[in-house]
Amino acid sequence: MKRLLTSLLALTCWTGCMLSPTDDGRVASTTAPLTFNGYHTYASAPVQVRAWNFATNTMENLGAPVMSAATSSLSLEKPLYAWASTRTLGPNFWRAGPISGRCAVTAARTTVAGSGYNMLSVEQDWASCFSANNNTTTSFAQNCAADDSPNARLYTNDWGSRVVDSSRLALVALVAGGQITVNLDNFTPTAWQFCNAGNPDGCPAGGASDPETWKFFNPNASFISQRAADGTTSTMNFNIDPTRSQPMTVYIDDMRSRSLGLRVDGDELVLRINFEATGAEIRMNCIRDGLCPFIDGRTIDFAAPSVDLRFRLEVKGARVTYTTARAVFTGGTAGDEARDAETGISEAITQKLSTDATIRASVSEALDGMVRGAADLGTFPVAEVTVGGGVMNVRPGCPLD
Repeated sequence: MKRLLTSLLALTCWTGCMLSPTDDGRVASTTAPLTFNGYHTYASAPVQVRAWNFATNTMENLGAPVMSAATSSLSLEKPLYAWASTRTLGPNFWRAGPISGRCAVTAARTTVAGSGYNMLSVEQDWASCFSANNNTTTSFAQNCAADDSPNARLYTNDWGSRVVDSSRLALVALVAGGQITVNLDNFTPTAWQFCNAGNPDGCPAGGASDPETWKFFNPNASFISQRAADGTTSTMNFNIDPTRSQPMTVYIDDMRSRSLGLRVDGDELVLRINFEATGAEIRMNCIRDGLCPFIDGRTIDFAAPSVDLRFRLEVKGARVTYTTARAVFTGGTAGDEARDAETGISEAITQKLSTDATIRASVSEALDGMVRGAADLGTFPVAEVTVGGGVMNVRPGCPLD
């Protein structure tokens, strides 16, 4: 069965595949010979085994090319020609990890009709992946190729991961809190300043036909500001629509972060943003109701406003991002109106985190920085992040530097 799957996999390659080494493979020793092998769709074609030289920061050839077989060893839909080579990587082709162990980056390349082609590298589970994606070449290439194909990264068995506990997370959050400011705001005290009949784009989505309902709306007044290590500051503005709680339009007025917290809860990484509690955070405008003369202009002053941003993490392109996110806002103030405002803010932030690509990119960048800082990875990429048992486990990847 393994031989058959190997043969089927080779059919999905344009000019060839490197089936060994596989990406994320483990080896016992840096001095042990490595077996490189795969299949080519051309007979007697050269295959050049390669590896990254960390001393010169270049991908270099390892010895002379080997040739694919002159005769087909398998013949399914088309003839396939096996190739194989054994190489030992010298010291310059291994990089010490930030925690323990060493890593290497390997690849294979071929030349056909005077043009060079990289060979597809695969994950360790390529056989089972192929079984689930064997309908088309595109399906296999999208789902089963190595994350960094044509490269395949190798690690010694003692390649270490960093276990990040609660005290380390708290320290990272303390530092990040001095660098990142979050401000939630969608209120202007000047009626119809932005949302009016002559400026429909200044109204919330779908609200241009009714400026009266949204007359105190201030678009894109919320922002995330981050100070870099060189002292420069970048700011990204974004919009949060007001909410309706009949007969009120409910606005957020200049709710600015004062500190951050970071913790693990179950399988989620939780980023807490604590906001300043000075002045009224919620302002309400009564619209077209008999009670408006008596209740218009009501405010809520939260006693201890904060929001927990709960993330399920993943790694894409060696950077930390998230699969799901949800916000839970609490104000620390009793009453139905306060609870309704908390729910509205929670839903609005959750929607932004889930559907706004710009917000996702900005928040992911902040998460990546905090996770990398917590794990003390330096310039190493992130290969994997797992959360559970009260800790975060971060496995570094092998860099090309």
